[in-house]
Amino acid sequence: MAIDFPRSTYTAAEGVSAESWPASPSNGDTQTNGASDNFTFNGTSSLWVLDTGRTLTLSGGATYSWDGEKWIAQSHIPFRYFGPQDSDPTGMSASDEGDLYYNKVENEMRVYNGSSWDQVTSIGNFNILTLSQSSGSGGGSVTFNGTATRFQLSEKPHTAKQLLISINGVVHKPNAGTTISSSDEGFCVNGQDILFATAPASGSTFFGVQMGAAVNVGTPSNGAVSNVHVNTSAAIAGTKISPDFGSQEIKTSGNSFFGGNSSVPQTWRPGKVLDVFGGSGNFTGEVHIGAERGDGVHEVGSINFYEKSQDTNHKHIALIEADKKGTHSNKRGGQLHFYTKPSNVAAPVERLIIDNEGHVGINTTLPLARFQVKENTTGHGGIFIINTNGATNSSADLYFGNWSGSSPTTPQARLQAKNKNVNTAATDLIFWIYNGTSTTERMCITSDGDVRIGNLPTQNVGATPGLQIGHTGTPQQRFVRNDNTMGDGDVIGEISCFTNAAQGAQTYNRSGSIKFKAADTLTQTNRATKITFEVGPNNSGNEAPIERLVILPNGNLEITNGDLVLNDGKGIDF
Repeated sequence: MAIDFPRSTYTAAEGVSAESWPASPSNGDTQTNGASDNFTFNGTSSLWVLDTGRTLTLSGGATYSWDGEKWIAQSHIPFRYFGPQDSDPTGMSASDEGDLYYNKVENEMRVYNGSSWDQVTSIGNFNILTLSQSSGSGGGSVTFNGTATRFQLSEKPHTAKQLLISINGVVHKPNAGTTISSSDEGFCVNGQDILFATAPASGSTFFGVQMGAAVNVGTPSNGAVSNVHVNTSAAIAGTKISPDFGSQEIKTSGNSFFGGNSSVPQTWRPGKVLDVFGGSGNFTGEVHIGAERGDGVHEVGSINFYEKSQDTNHKHIALIEADKKGTHSNKRGGQLHFYTKPSNVAAPVERLIIDNEGHVGINTTLPLARFQVKENTTGHGGIFIINTNGATNSSADLYFGNWSGSSPTTPQARLQAKNKNVNTAATDLIFWIYNGTSTTERMCITSDGDVRIGNLPTQNVGATPGLQIGHTGTPQQRFVRNDNTMGDGDVIGEISCFTNAAQGAQTYNRSGSIKFKAADTLTQTNRATKITFEVGPNNSGNEAPIERLVILPNGNLEITNGDLVLNDGKGIDF
């Protein structure tokens, strides 16, 4: 559709003769415009002319008024242009987004963003500027001559702020507006002309750059950018920064988040957090520490803990290190070393290791079993298992299991330190063994020094501490000597009694014995044995007990070194 208004009448493009006024003119209509006539246009290709002050309404709903020179939009127009205005048009809505007008006061195009008017920015490359003679006031010279203050630029700027102007190496200040006085500083622009507050000296050098309000900048060359300052509210878009940073440092005074999490869900201590979030679904958060040091170097990585305020040589307080371990070149396994630092010692000391075979060692770098504790001290060491409950029947336990169904409720063996008195903490040491059905108590060393073996009640048997052996069937206490070369007189087993009477607390002497001896050279078919009874003689000093009675293999009694005394006090001599 073409619209033109060259005369005081409107004439259809086809040029047909005038006819009576239609209610809604169409193609071919010709009508002289009356002083108060308004028109509605429904055609597709007509020429229209209206007197000043009249309006034109198109079928789409857009309305214009004619001021004798140009059309002024009175409402939303199909091509979204309001023409030059002194201020932002009002009455806009979100549906008007994209409408344009030219602001005559600020000399800039503006676009409606759906809620307010924004300046239309330009996007482009830098332009290096040159000067030529201006015909405006203050011009007249192609070069600096000490009097000219106005020159024409090779590119027309939008505002003075787009220009970087240097004279004799001094950057000049840009000013708003189209005029400038000698009392001002720097320069302003008027159309394509630049106006200086003070005329540059004759022979001065000029350098100028025009920058769009928004400029596309190419990728800088390597090493071209030394420092970049990013606004605190800015974000770096994209999935990565490439190429890598090389040896650059990345510092932050806040928390660091990787994987999409933006807040610390939970902390143990107040401080800064490095958060690695795997996200929802089948993903995990992972921290990878690696190296490429060659097969001959075993240290791969470590996590170091330090206290910055400590002495220069004592900042490290603990670390966890991962090393390679194994005999297969370039296919080695790994092990973890845990270090802590003693007080007033510069270097951390290795305390625990989990090797590539799954062995755990404490105070040793070469554990030979699944769990090994090494001590090299005259003080207290070893493994300490404690139950701080303190109630009667509470215990500290060590469990053993040798099949897949083992658990603390059904272990194959259990060593139990059981508190039997809440007031005194008197403790029994109990040994439990699995019998194929349940774990049963088999031996107990009581706090009183009693030793109970086998099936005995929990309470002591008898008031005097000693060895108590119980059995549900026929009691059998056995002494075994593993020796296939025993001859007459060799001891198979013995029960001996010792005393430290008048000898001191750490000195014990044997007071008597019952010995089981071979009575001949023992074989599979010859098991001849005898039992001897030895007692200490009267006033014997340190003399060893003397054999007094022998039960021979044939059942005879043999009395040696003494008499047989009957209950009536009479003796029988042999």
